[in-house]
Amino acid sequence: MHFYCTLDRDNSPSPIIPETSASRYAWLENEKGNWHFLSGLFEDVRESTRRWPTKQNAFDELTKEGWIVVGSYPENRSMPQKSCGEALGYGLMWIGH
Repeated sequence: MHFYCTLDRDNSPSPIIPETSASRYAWLENEKGNWHFLSGLFEDVRESTRRWPTKQNAFDELTKEGWIVVGSYPENRSMPQKSCGEALGYGLMWIGH
């Protein structure tokens, strides 16, 4: 059995949650100002069926559905970005209700 320490929206640690065989994973990625829900590792954001104008909107809706953030990945530092220190995407795990 694997365990994950999850991160809340402020990147502070929250309780450790055991992984179950029914765990589902997804990603929330920012592309051109919109946040896209991706269910496949190599899914193209242009094919995403769910998107939100703000990260907060995405987190609010996904949290209600039972998704939690299990990690974040930073912006690509090799490319100039307007917003420093913001995550470009988040790894999600569905834990249900």
